[in-house]
Amino acid sequence: MKKNVKNLSFVSAVLLVVIFVVKILDGEFEITDAEGEPGKKEIVNEKIVIDEQYGVVSRVVDGDTIVLEDGRKVRYIGIDTPESVHPTTPVECYALEAKLANEELVLNKRVRLEKDVTDTDRYHRLLRYVYIDDISVNEYLVENGFARALFYKPDTKYEEDIFALQVDAQKQLRGLWGACKDQ
Repeated sequence: MKKNVKNLSFVSAVLLVVIFVVKILDGEFEITDAEGEPGKKEIVNEKIVIDEQYGVVSRVVDGDTIVLEDGRKVRYIGIDTPESVHPTTPVECYALEAKLANEELVLNKRVRLEKDVTDTDRYHRLLRYVYIDDISVNEYLVENGFARALFYKPDTKYEEDIFALQVDAQKQLRGLWGACKDQ
């Protein structure tokens, strides 16, 4: 009798673990990253990997770079806006408009950060696709002519989509494509 109770307890424990793992994978339980922020779960070599992060934007540096409340700097992947703060470059055409558009979208708001392949650039900024709700800030800036598409391998997850948005912005002469003669 004791052996049957032990076997039943063991089987019940295993069953509970299996149910718990299935519920995690189905998204019924939230897994958080190191900062306690919710993260997207992805199975890679039987490990759970967090590939999304969150943060509140405390400062907009320019059209493609932000600073989060915790001090992390984030450079948007796949886009390049005209320079407004580069120490050796004068303020370029449409730089201030790009910065203002970025501020309107993200300043003092909670953003979702999506990593591609590379974590940081040579300046130690996080390289991320940035979202407000379900709006891709990277795509919005290109689509409306505040930024150009610019990708560096291996971070090319949305390259086709963003280049297509640029082609449309160019055809419609949106933003910098209509305002700046050297484009």
